[in-house]
Amino acid sequence: MIRVRATAFSALAALALPLAAAGVLASPVAAQVADGNRFWTEGRFDDAKAAYEAELRANPASVRSLYRLAVLASWEDRLDSARTLAARARALEPADPDVRALEAQLDAWSGRFRSAVARYDSVMADHPARRAELLLPRDRARAWSRPAAELSAGWNNDSDDNTSWWQTVGVSAPIGDRLRAFASAGAQQSSDPVREADRLLAEGGITAAPGQATLTLAGGARRLTAAGFRRTEPTARAAFRYRLAPGSSLSASYSHHPFDETAQLIGSGIDIDAVEGSAEIGAGGGLTLTAGGGGAWFSDGNDRYAVFAAAMRTVAERFFVGAMARQMGYEFRGTGYFSPDRFRLAEGRAGWTYRSPEWAVRVSGGLGAQQAFRGADAQAEWHGEARFGRGWGPGGVDRNIIEIFGGISSSLESSASGAFRYRSAGLRVSIGL
Repeated sequence: MIRVRATAFSALAALALPLAAAGVLASPVAAQVADGNRFWTEGRFDDAKAAYEAELRANPASVRSLYRLAVLASWEDRLDSARTLAARARALEPADPDVRALEAQLDAWSGRFRSAVARYDSVMADHPARRAELLLPRDRARAWSRPAAELSAGWNNDSDDNTSWWQTVGVSAPIGDRLRAFASAGAQQSSDPVREADRLLAEGGITAAPGQATLTLAGGARRLTAAGFRRTEPTARAAFRYRLAPGSSLSASYSHHPFDETAQLIGSGIDIDAVEGSAEIGAGGGLTLTAGGGGAWFSDGNDRYAVFAAAMRTVAERFFVGAMARQMGYEFRGTGYFSPDRFRLAEGRAGWTYRSPEWAVRVSGGLGAQQAFRGADAQAEWHGEARFGRGWGPGGVDRNIIEIFGGISSSLESSASGAFRYRSAGLRVSIGL
């Protein structure tokens, strides 16, 4: 009997020792998982990365660690590494909807739009509850892969009786992976109490989106006509944006074009070369910080600088509140346009947005103070604007939309002439072909 009990005890001990060892090892691994998830939620992505990597060393089959590390790699524009990590996670857990959605996103960022759409459709079919979340990126991938046309028209007027009516038509189409060509043409009819003038324009260009970057290059011409004045001026613009992480990016742009916002300026013969740059940082908790500035050089010898900073926070899911401050100045007072030696504006802002496959709505406004020149008294300033869009068919508002928009402002810089009231309204129709 004693020998039997000893044998049983030995067997139990042999079984218990590896189980105990596994428990000892599992505890740190579980802690690493918990730490990684906590760091991720807090936005401490470097710490989360270290925790997930430690977990993978102890447990190479951790799907959540592979998935999160793939996401981080994609944010760093290491798409091949992200795809490898996601494929390992998918092999371990083929049905995981997060992993499958990430693979669709990686295909879209790599220019494999048809594959991305197919992957998104598969996830939505197997997980209907995630349809609303995935439909917008799915439709953006689909829209990028197909041609589109857009028609728009609008009106603006200020308290100096500068009035313009404008119309544009544009088309765009993919010409390769992450490469899209576009062209547009338009007309503008402008008037003030003593003159009338017209503008015709045409432009063509390409947009490339390799990885996290987006680059746009465009060129064209504008034909300007006023009483006793006629000329054609070439135009050019370039814009670059690099996405650092979701909600964070760096942007820079250059443009050359005539100064032609009003009837008087159309006949002025003035051209502008302008450069601008900005940084947008998603600070977590729905807070976005933006700062930037730029310079402009006018063919009449004048020049302008501008700097701005803004903070915006999303609250209650669809509402946002924030503040913005801006300063600009010109070297001297130009003829026919608002050109203060120093203009300052500080404004509190708020608004509401709503977006679904069928509707896109945005209503916003601001209230603040402005100072027109050095030593001038501060004045109250406000603005309000709204956009209402209705989508239809496959892709909804990302593919087919008719939209009306309008706004009104008392900011002196809203109007090229520095008028104390500026109003605008318009209509846009975008159709996926």
